[in-house]
Amino acid sequence: MRVSQIAFAVAMLSNASAFTIAPRPASFALSMSDAVAEPEVAEEAAEEAAPAPAPAAPKSGLTISGVRISIDSLTSDNFSSTLSEIEPFLVNEAGVTFYKKSMRRITRAAKATGATLPEGYALEAKATAARRIKQNEFIQQKEAERVEAEAAAADAAKEEAPAEEESAPAEEEAAPAE
Repeated sequence: MRVSQIAFAVAMLSNASAFTIAPRPASFALSMSDAVAEPEVAEEAAEEAAPAPAPAAPKSGLTISGVRISIDSLTSDNFSSTLSEIEPFLVNEAGVTFYKKSMRRITRAAKATGATLPEGYALEAKATAARRIKQNEFIQQKEAERVEAEAAAADAAKEEAPAEEESAPAEEEAAPAE
């Protein structure tokens, strides 16, 4: 058995056509771009019209590592100046996770140094915009439901009041009959 496997392998290796690509007939010579229904001109125009966007430079000039170093080096002397320096980064460029962690670190540093964090500091951050919008929509929906429930309760109370007035004289008339 082993000899037959070796003989088969040698026969395959000795065959010259085993390692060459056979030319295809003209009917198979279509390239992938020829097979696509769209013309090549449209593809080239689309590639030229939409160049790859260049990475945007930080607007504040800070990086994540720079902001972290600034937060870690907060003291009571440089607290307000450092906060005003890193606020543009936190408001415009920081992601949700980095924003959340940075605010937690700043709050901890404020307590440790005895400084006070300004009220509303970096609350209008781009990172929290979606969450704030969703929360506001939820609050408005709940408020509308509450108003609807109050209106329904008031309508039910108005309907019950005339029914009680009508039933009260009927009871009074039934009482003297006894």
